[in-house]
Amino acid sequence: MYNLFLVCVCLFELLISYIFFSQQGERRQKTWVCWTVGAALFLFGAALNILLDNIIWLNGIYFFLSNMLYGALLFDIRWPKAAFCAAILDALVVSTEFIGLTLTSLFTDTEMTAYNDKLSLLVLAGGIGKMLYFVICVLLSRVISREKVAFRFPKSFYFYPLAVVAVLVLFGNVYMQYGVTGGYLAAFGVLSLVLLFSTAFLFLSYQKAVEREATLFSLKQQVQKIETDRHYYKILEKQNEDLMLYAHDAKNHLAAMRELNTDPQMEEYLNRLSARLYDYSRVGHSGNRMLDIICSKYAAECSLMGLSFCLDTRLANFSHVADYDLVAILDNLLDNALEAAQVSAEKTVELSTGHKNDADILTIYNSCDTPPRTRGGHLRTTKTDDRQHGLGMKSVARALKTYHGDFDWNYDAAQKRFAVTVMIPHKTPGKTASAVPDNSK
Repeated sequence: MYNLFLVCVCLFELLISYIFFSQQGERRQKTWVCWTVGAALFLFGAALNILLDNIIWLNGIYFFLSNMLYGALLFDIRWPKAAFCAAILDALVVSTEFIGLTLTSLFTDTEMTAYNDKLSLLVLAGGIGKMLYFVICVLLSRVISREKVAFRFPKSFYFYPLAVVAVLVLFGNVYMQYGVTGGYLAAFGVLSLVLLFSTAFLFLSYQKAVEREATLFSLKQQVQKIETDRHYYKILEKQNEDLMLYAHDAKNHLAAMRELNTDPQMEEYLNRLSARLYDYSRVGHSGNRMLDIICSKYAAECSLMGLSFCLDTRLANFSHVADYDLVAILDNLLDNALEAAQVSAEKTVELSTGHKNDADILTIYNSCDTPPRTRGGHLRTTKTDDRQHGLGMKSVARALKTYHGDFDWNYDAAQKRFAVTVMIPHKTPGKTASAVPDNSK
């Protein structure tokens, strides 16, 4: 029974470590991998404790090492910070165990070493100690969280672990006064463990719910941004049409004035004025209105930001892609390109299209002085909050999936040049576009 309780305590410590480290860095692996590897690490520690008869200094060293490995290997935490967090957890678990033993000794009027002979005292001391360890870890995780503003658990949640400690103390007093044995003693142990784990699961489930809600909110914002951009592009298209119509009429009037004019100076002036009218034309002439408008918008943004923007959309125009999806793909990729180019030395952005093997190819280059952040071969956001930002590439991937398309990226460290290539095939059986394409004109 003692060994079973020790195993349960180690698993409870794993739960606490998972909650703590998930606040410090994003998971590197899937959830089941984190739990499996964590269980192996912590259960091996329990086995060492059982086989070597509870060598305290060895338990402390192993607890530190297992937490450091767990944090650094399974979460996006650098080794120095993982070691720092592991040292804090090690100090906390030792101090809270001592507090648990002290409080148990006071409540039951027994020696601090009495738990060696009575399992009920061990359960009581362990339950109080681990509950204090859990509460302190939850509070501390907010202080050294990876986010500038970490989410907060409701204050009412903290009454639950306090209630658990009170129940454990009550159980201990009942045992000492009435000498409970047999099935009641086993029930006391089981219920104590259930209370411990239910407390951790309460906080963990709330944390997961908050993360899901934050992700859903960010996705909604992403959808709203795409809809807003598409509406803006339609307004811009109407303005461009009116402006080009005016420019066309103005050029005809200037041509008529040149025919009537006999003054050489006036002729030169009219020629310069006519040439300026070409500046009001759209940047792109791909045959896809939405593609041309998007390129015009980002050409203007590059001009305002002092960036060089090169464009070639003559070979492919993605006319088979719905406007909604085209906005989602291009806006996210070009936003990232401009953001990186703005802080680079060369300050260049290039966009080109091509056609290969019955698929349209889009390539965007931008100058980039520092290599992009990656994890497992995938790009990582440079935003502060990993969970609520960085959804742009996911939006791109989701739009491409509609057309069985794909994208890839490459960074040339020698030229300090980042490139992303998008491939969208024309033949996509079973494809259901996000919206009916309206870009053939």
